[in-house]
Amino acid sequence: METGLCSHMADRHRRSMLASSATLLTGSLVVPTSAVGTQDTNEDETADTSGGDIEVDVTVEETTHIDDFTTEFELCVRNYGDEAVSVPVSLEIGAITDEEGPLEIGPGESEDETLGFVHPRSLGAGEHEWTITAGGATETGTLVVEADDDYEERDEGFHLSLISPKSGRDEPIVHTLYDGQERSGGFLVLEIVSYHYEPVEREVVFEVGDETQRTRLEFEPRRHRQPYFAYKLEEGEYEWTASIGDDSVSGQIHIVPEEC
Repeated sequence: METGLCSHMADRHRRSMLASSATLLTGSLVVPTSAVGTQDTNEDETADTSGGDIEVDVTVEETTHIDDFTTEFELCVRNYGDEAVSVPVSLEIGAITDEEGPLEIGPGESEDETLGFVHPRSLGAGEHEWTITAGGATETGTLVVEADDDYEERDEGFHLSLISPKSGRDEPIVHTLYDGQERSGGFLVLEIVSYHYEPVEREVVFEVGDETQRTRLEFEPRRHRQPYFAYKLEEGEYEWTASIGDDSVSGQIHIVPEEC
């Protein structure tokens, strides 16, 4: 909890709105399975904030690339009133609604919160309007997702990519056998984005050498998951593959002896 200015304001998109009323409102949006950005409104929820004056600052990058990692929305919510308030916060962008809180904020104090963790492929290329609601204070903006010419928009299937180790994206992952070890290894962390506009459950299959691992994952509409897979291999060169349905990602793992 902080008093005065919030800690995360940076030289990025920063906007604020002051709300003063006896009741603060927040809502959630549900997007039908049509083009990203169309919206239907659900019932509102209320929080009692008698005499509360609420201001919200939002810090977020204005531009990202379709192959970048997640975009976060950093919020600072201030209470300029004379009484403690309970403030729900929410983000609405494309087909995604993210809700947190409520934040309990004393008079003259502030609270930080991070919303979103939105993968660019969850949105698709183009301009996407977003709305942050903190009680009765609302802030809006636009996130631009850039893409290369060969990018194709999808409404089904999955996109798989390697998060860790980073070296494995462009070259083989190398592990060394030390002190007479017969096997060496590590683990891979994947990022899997669902293009579906409805919740789905699918099996992810990881294969390397003679080893096959399977795990089932549940995906919220247009959201992502980050499973990991551990392995231990003898000396040699291996190709690994992770697949979900017809979509896959692959790479190389090299297990090498220690150099004298």
